[in-house]
Amino acid sequence: TRSLELSSAELSGANERLREDAEAQREVLKSLRATSDLLMAQSGLSTQCTNAQQEDALALSTTIQQLFNAHVEAQRDLRASEQKLRSLVTNLPGCLYRLRAGEPQTLDFISEGITELSGYSLEEILADFDTMHRQWVGDACAAEKSAQVSAALSANRSFEMLYPVTRKNGETRWMIERGQGVFGADGELLYIDGLILDHTEIKRAQESLAHARDAA
Repeated sequence: TRSLELSSAELSGANERLREDAEAQREVLKSLRATSDLLMAQSGLSTQCTNAQQEDALALSTTIQQLFNAHVEAQRDLRASEQKLRSLVTNLPGCLYRLRAGEPQTLDFISEGITELSGYSLEEILADFDTMHRQWVGDACAAEKSAQVSAALSANRSFEMLYPVTRKNGETRWMIERGQGVFGADGELLYIDGLILDHTEIKRAQESLAHARDAA
């Protein structure tokens, strides 16, 4: 299931790029339609306009309309894709995230599941993710996490970590985090995609079982 979990963050980035491309395409189509309308008006009013020119203007107008219809259909497909993604991310346990590579790393995407895991509101998290993260995991654990992730990325392999956190209300919980790097064609690290799950109940069950074995 890991590939499905990690691809959700990648799909979010792809959808964002599609939205940007769609906006640019929309502006081009508006301009083309305006040009087509002008040509049709001129061809209809000009007594010097030949039949061939009128046919060319009509063909251009038809082509632009077909492009516009295709654009509308693509937008409809994009909205359906976004709805599917939103449903998938919302119903996944835990939290999906994407960090943009660089110094410092920046938060590119994070699902709302982080609010349940951390106790912080999404507004607090987005306002200052680095501070919230250090309060959540502690400075020592944050440094250790960073070292483990860096080592995994340098070896171009996935990472998995188990660590305690302190929720905003002071409660201690255990998280398990899995992730991997997303690299460009030239091998440059572009993003870090990951999934964080609450591992507390499993951790407690394992500890209870260990205590029972020791007492036997």
